Amino acid sequence: MPRPIFSAQFRTYGEWLKAGDRTSKYAQEIIRKHKVFPDRNLKFLNSLKISDIDLSLKPVSALTEKEFTERGESLKVLKIMRNEGLTLSKSIEKAKEYGYNPSEKSVRKSLGNVLYKTGKGWKARKTDRIEVRMNIYSNGTEETITLTNSKDRTLIGKYFNDVKKLLHGQLDEKAFKKLYRRKVIVDAKGNKWSLETSRKDIEIIETANPNDVYRVIYGTR
Repeated sequence: MPRPIFSAQFRTYGEWLKAGDRTSKYAQEIIRKHKVFPDRNLKFLNSLKISDIDLSLKPVSALTEKEFTERGESLKVLKIMRNEGLTLSKSIEKAKEYGYNPSEKSVRKSLGNVLYKTGKGWKARKTDRIEVRMNIYSNGTEETITLTNSKDRTLIGKYFNDVKKLLHGQLDEKAFKKLYRRKVIVDAKGNKWSLETSRKDIEIIETANPNDVYRVIYGTR
């Protein structure tokens, strides 16, 4: 079956592609959409949101329960790829050793343009802007906020690693405060959050919910 006419001006996608400069943001989006739907016309591609084909661009609040779970698993895979320099397939196998069960299809869909193809397989870009919910300690309380980029996710991960060291006597409070007292995180709504640096206040937060799986003071985080 022949493909439908691409647009009123261009009979095929190839004609449209060669007709002019295709480096604009609009043209690049059409190209990305066409890779996923090569048999559809320009009208359809114009009506399609990029987030419909690249879940990495979808706000966390708009994810279905399944997509939310798959994003979490995919971010574990992404972390392994970045930290250990492994390809996608090897990172998925390692994630399974930690109790996760992602498929390559779900990871590629969840991470979208964060992944890129090389001669040796899929690799990960150094940074991303994938939204995710994380807990933080701020102003004497524990809060759940939506982060918008990998830089802040990495900062929060490092913060809790250092919280563990602080509470187990491996890092003194003065050094801990020096590391984090000026750190500010801006969430998806534009709200600014400072990180709690008082050992006393951190201990109060930790002991408030001792059975929470995230507790550091009990060695479970």
